[in-house]
Amino acid sequence: MTKRFDERFRDAEGKPFEFEGHLVHQIYRREIEPGTLIDIEFHGSRGKPIQGLELKTKGARLAWDEHGVEGQSIRIWADKQPRATIRYVNRRKTVELAVWNIWLDERSGRHSREPERYDVVQAWWAWSGMLIDEDAVGVRLSCSGNHDGPDFDDLTATLAFKRDT
Repeated sequence: MTKRFDERFRDAEGKPFEFEGHLVHQIYRREIEPGTLIDIEFHGSRGKPIQGLELKTKGARLAWDEHGVEGQSIRIWADKQPRATIRYVNRRKTVELAVWNIWLDERSGRHSREPERYDVVQAWWAWSGMLIDEDAVGVRLSCSGNHDGPDFDDLTATLAFKRDT
């Protein structure tokens, strides 16, 4: 039986592993400088489960001005917004940005204390993983995120990095 991606990442201690001739990553990491804008565009996504990206920094803040959201972590869902621009708020230091795919796992309550239906945000579970194609301007992420099996067309997105002028 083929090991799921979450099992492979546990075996590899979170490091990338090879699958069908491709290197599968859990997280995309990149240093961002003060004044960086991150333009995100979703090119395609699976309808169910709903797919998205989470962007996170340590000790620094990101802002999604269009929605008045600011914090160390921001989630963007492909079914809600095909494009977004995220701004690196802290203008004093270079910081590492981490990006990974997320998906909504729809659940049904099994106990009286649980709601009849609820969603759980999943990351690094089941068949979650990313193929990364990076160049000087940005990165293309082809993401798998589901319980069914590996499918790197579950979510495709590009992130372009530029300076705020």
